[in-house]
Amino acid sequence: MVSKKDKTKQISEEFRPVHDQTESQETEILTINLDPAALRTLRSENDVKDNTVRTSKYTWWSFLPHNLFEQFTKKMANLYFLVIMCLQMVPVISISNG
Repeated sequence: MVSKKDKTKQISEEFRPVHDQTESQETEILTINLDPAALRTLRSENDVKDNTVRTSKYTWWSFLPHNLFEQFTKKMANLYFLVIMCLQMVPVISISNG
């Protein structure tokens, strides 16, 4: 029976980080700090996407078309009342004379 300590040791040996290197190899990490203006220039010249996160479902200009599409495709009762409303605007068939 394998004890919990042995099992943990075995798992930790299996998942040893890949970046362990021999003493003859050295890793050099470069850090580049750019001011915002230089970063914008770099992104515009190289067509680099920024990593902003947008959590909103709509933008200010897409709200009405998307909302109307969802209202009239998911609920058929809304489409029925839209048709009735349009028919009521025609004086010949309207019960309230348009």
